Amino acid sequence: MNEPAPPSGQTTALLLNRLRTGDRAAADLLVRRVEPMLTRWAHGRLPPQLRDANDTADLVQLALMRALARTDQFNAAHAGAFYAYLRQTLMNALRDALRERRLQPERADEAELATQPAAAGSALEATLGREGAIAYEQALQQLPPHYQALIVMRFEFGMSFPEIGEELSESPDGVRIKLQRALKKMSEFLHEPDGH
Repeated sequence: MNEPAPPSGQTTALLLNRLRTGDRAAADLLVRRVEPMLTRWAHGRLPPQLRDANDTADLVQLALMRALARTDQFNAAHAGAFYAYLRQTLMNALRDALRERRLQPERADEAELATQPAAAGSALEATLGREGAIAYEQALQQLPPHYQALIVMRFEFGMSFPEIGEELSESPDGVRIKLQRALKKMSEFLHEPDGH
């Protein structure tokens, strides 16, 4: 049975601050908030060979353990940065799992892995195509961090405008405006002839 998300007013930034002071209840609240998002995200990124519910749960748990173990080192440069950090942590856990299962070439170069946003056969690749998925990832990486976080929260983690607004201390309309700016900038990167 899924427990309810943390009550309104308990932003991720507040929970991280509480966690840094040793408040273990904050860790539980933070996990309850982000685990469903990470599970959905991971399932959409996994290739068919790793789509077993146990594989998804294991990857999410590994990413959460890594992220929570480093909260004292995490310095949010902007509101929403923790979501981008979680995405990267989960992406790294996915890459590690793929390497372990030898689904990637044995001598995969880290630069090559950075251009592979989704595993072959993932939902993202099925939607955008391989080239589209790579272009999406490259364009996302070119955005300023605060725009990256908006894109990740809205489109990858499926957060609503009010949820994002609460995290960023903004109105839902303010979030929409910022997201439109982020998408416009991302579109410019996607349509540049050489991709740079």
